[in-house]
This record gives sequence, C-alpha cells and structure tokens, in this order.
Amino acid sequence: MAKGFLKLRRKISRMFRRAYRRGIFAVLLAEERLTRLTTYRQRRRGDWPVYVLAAAATVFFIVIVFPSLKEVLTSLATPDGKIAYEFWVGSKSVYDLIIGLMTTVVAIIAAFLALRSYRVNQRAAVANRYQKGIELLGAAADSSKLGGIELLSVVAREDYREYQEPVLRTLRQFLLERCAAPTEMVYKKRRTFNPATLPATDFVVMAALSAVARTNWRRRWLELEHDDEGLALRGIHLHQVRLVNYNLSRIRFEEAVLGDVIFEACTFAETFIEARCFGVLKFHNCLIDNSGIAATDISGKRLDDDDALIRMSRNRRVSKFRVNGRLIQPSR
Repeated sequence: MAKGFLKLRRKISRMFRRAYRRGIFAVLLAEERLTRLTTYRQRRRGDWPVYVLAAAATVFFIVIVFPSLKEVLTSLATPDGKIAYEFWVGSKSVYDLIIGLMTTVVAIIAAFLALRSYRVNQRAAVANRYQKGIELLGAAADSSKLGGIELLSVVAREDYREYQEPVLRTLRQFLLERCAAPTEMVYKKRRTFNPATLPATDFVVMAALSAVARTNWRRRWLELEHDDEGLALRGIHLHQVRLVNYNLSRIRFEEAVLGDVIFEACTFAETFIEARCFGVLKFHNCLIDNSGIAATDISGKRLDDDDALIRMSRNRRVSKFRVNGRLIQPSR
C-alpha cells in the first residue's frame, strides 16, 4: 500500500513539473510576441497566431491533459488515491479545487489581456509622439524644430526596433536640407571665395546631430540599404562649434564642410570623415579607434600638411587614426 502511494505521488509530481515547464514556455512565447517588432504585413494578417495557439492548446488538452486527468481521477477513487489526495490538498473538496483553478486561469487571462492592452497603448503613444515630432520638425520657428528633434530622439530610444531607422532617415534628410546653403557654396560654385563668409553652425544643426549621436550606434547602420560601412550623413556643415560627449561611432560624413570645430570627450569608432576644411579640428579627451579623415582645402585640393589641420591633446585612446592616409601617432 505504501509502495502504491509513493508511486502515485511521484506520478502526480511529474505531472505538476511538466505542466509548470510548459506553462513557463507558453508565458515566454506570449511575452516575446507582445514585445517583438510587428511589421506592417503581420498587422495586415491580423491575429491569426492567436487562433493557431488556441487550437494547439485545445489539441494539447484533448490529447495529453484529458487522458492524464482521467487517469488521476481513476486513481483517486482507490484507497491509495484517497490517502494521496488528503496528503496533497487536505480537507478541501474537488469543487473547491476546481473553483481555485478557474480563478487562477481567469487571473492569468486578465493579466495577459492587461499586458497586451498596455503594450498597444504604449505603441499608440509612441506613434503619436513620432507624428508630433515630424510636425514640429517641419514648423517655421527654430524653437519648434528643437522640440521636434528632442521628441524624435525620445521616440528612437523608446522603441528602437521600429522607430530608430525612420528617425535616423528623417534627421539625416533634415541635416542635409538645413546645411544645404553653405555646402552648395563650397562644392557647387566654381569661383573661389572667402571662407570667412561662411556662417557659423546654428544650434538646430547641433541638436539634430546630437540626436543622431544619442541613438544606439550598434544598430545605427541601415540594413535595408545594405549599408555595412555605417550611417552616411551627407552635406554636414560644422563651423565655430564645440561638440561635447558625442558618440559618432559608425557614422560616415560625406561631402562635409568643416571649419573650426572642437571635439571634446567624443567617441569615434569606425568613423570616416570626407570633408573640405578651412579651419582647425581639435580633438580633446576623445576616444578614437579605427577612424579616418580625408581632408581637402576649400577649393578641393588635398591637404598635405595635416599638422595645420589637426590638434590633439590629452586623448583617452588613439588607435588606427589616419588623416589623408597618414597614421596619427597616439602620442600626439
């Protein structure tokens, strides 16, 4: 009798452990579905995975759970089963156990629906912030543009899976249009002109570049464009500015116009700058790794004297930093 009781006890324990593992696996699958990126095509298809999951759960209950439950109920009718039942649940009746089980199932379903509703509301709020940021970015006043840039930066950090790429595209196009006037003066005019006539970079451009620098640089490249060399920023104009604590890793500056620029406590990792320069680039307390600069003067002639272009002081680390093909020593 004692042997039969122990055998039944082990069987019930195995059933509970198996149900616990399967329940944890189901919860993880549900959590992954709630938090993953949902594409437009998946949204158009609707909630068919929910129906598939419900059908699979029904089949699982009929094929596995129901026969096991029937076997347990048959075992409970035996004297050993009655002893095991009193050992596990005490004086509670089967009705109380069913009510408790139904209450637990209802609580789990309610928590799942609440989590789903929270996720949907969160995605809607992020979408509204993104739309509001686009509207502010297109406003006439610079103060509105600054608010739009900051709002887009917040959106890119909140939901980088879905919104970091469109935010980067939007800011890249905004920087291109904002810096179009000075870059066209340098690249498209045939005649020479005085570089002193170029305006200083305004605060809106610095704020947009700061928003790009605050995005997750490990996911900064645009996979749909197969851009393995980093994010391309074309036509950036920087003059009489001081950039502090910018992470410019995996950014490729193309057709840039650089004047007097101070980079302080900035990070350059796999960064490439192709620019026409008419000032001095100062790097102070920066971290530079596997980066390079291809610099020409304002008329497009190669700058052979990079000593007059680059000033470096008290940098944290300089490794594989080249200026016009020449390796810059870390001691500089």
